[in-house]
Amino acid sequence: MGIEIKPENTIFTSTEMDIQDLYKCVHCGLCLSSCPTYTVLGKETDSPRGRIAYMKAIYEEKTDLTPRIVSHLDSCLQCRACESVCPSGVPFGRLMEHTKSYIVNKKKYSFFRSVVNKFLYKVVFPKQFILSLLSIGIKVYKALKLNKIRILMPSFMIPLDKMITDTPKEVFRADGSIFYSNPITKKRSVALLSGCVMPIVQSDTMRATVRVLNKNGCDVFVPESQKCCGALNIHGGDLEGAKSLAKANIDAFIDLDIEAIIVVSGGCGAIMKEYFDLFKNDEEYLEKAIRFSNKVKDISEFL
Repeated sequence: MGIEIKPENTIFTSTEMDIQDLYKCVHCGLCLSSCPTYTVLGKETDSPRGRIAYMKAIYEEKTDLTPRIVSHLDSCLQCRACESVCPSGVPFGRLMEHTKSYIVNKKKYSFFRSVVNKFLYKVVFPKQFILSLLSIGIKVYKALKLNKIRILMPSFMIPLDKMITDTPKEVFRADGSIFYSNPITKKRSVALLSGCVMPIVQSDTMRATVRVLNKNGCDVFVPESQKCCGALNIHGGDLEGAKSLAKANIDAFIDLDIEAIIVVSGGCGAIMKEYFDLFKNDEEYLEKAIRFSNKVKDISEFL
């Protein structure tokens, strides 16, 4: 299909591949039953093909990016369940990532939301020191037993309160440690992504991962210079921030003499396996990103 590329319309990067992806949908509807927002809301506009129709309309300049359209696009959970049932192979996740970036660039979010997002994406997630302060705050919250005032909290904060209450006491730190396996067993070397939130809310899982890998004869490296994987930035439309984090992680892991980069968070793994997609136009990092992504393994996949 010959499709005109419109460089001035930045809803997608100006490459033919991205635009062709937008027109792969054949409107068969097989995605509807797999989409959680369509299942709950029952509206075509809250389904994958409905959102693709909006993307096309915006790209073809048949409509503006109105608040109503933004709300339907924004309600997507970006779970990508639709991709597994799509017979046409529409990379819906990638399309949504560019669309969210377009929404951000067009300043279609409220001032408050924009400020909060920038604070999280630029200050909190990239810096382990800030996240460590967050862990201290959680300890204070628990020590003062503030969860007892849950009844006074807004309803949207109650799940967060429960998560904080269940948070392990000790944080798993990416401090450059090497956890050695039993010297009797055959040696294998892997590196472990700690990420941003996992060391705080799932530190017990991180330590259990190290023990399991050690028992299976793996020395485990935890690079100190690693960063957040960038998934939250991508989902929030901050593609440039995600690229910066991806570069830091590639630099932290790429030269290690390891068999695999182990992840225990599905969201982190999914993004890291597609780092190369962030660097299609970056000759310096594209080859590195491909090598990096090929080494990323979920722990269950690796074992």
